[in-house]
Amino acid sequence: MSQNNSQFPDTYSNFSHAELTEIYAAGPERLRAVVKDLSLADLSAYPQAGKWSIKEIVLHLADAEIMGAARIRQTFAEPGSTFAVYDQDVWAREFDYQNYDTESYYSYLSMFDALRLASTTIFQRRIGQSRRDIRNWES
Repeated sequence: MSQNNSQFPDTYSNFSHAELTEIYAAGPERLRAVVKDLSLADLSAYPQAGKWSIKEIVLHLADAEIMGAARIRQTFAEPGSTFAVYDQDVWAREFDYQNYDTESYYSYLSMFDALRLASTTIFQRRIGQSRRDIRNWES
């Protein structure tokens, strides 16, 4: 395993904690606005060979939110701990994102919303505290 010392990207250095939290919290609303008028056929269509459909991307975002939510909690509660890693392509294939029905698709969107809201609460409670050095070890 190699050690990575992640730094807060310069892109965001001019934003306050409150502004960053607001942007982060808006994610679910922005995602729903983009997909709200799409049919199941639209969601399932492949833009080109070898690329994910919109449905696969949305389900990936929800699964990535699970991992991100865990990492956020580890970062604040156990600084320097090792983050779990995963292979997004394996998850998409093994969980067969493309063949999820409409009800499951919307439950994933709801899960994304709930996880983002819960993590936003953590960020809001941390506003004003200094940013910690985040270390992530990946193989």
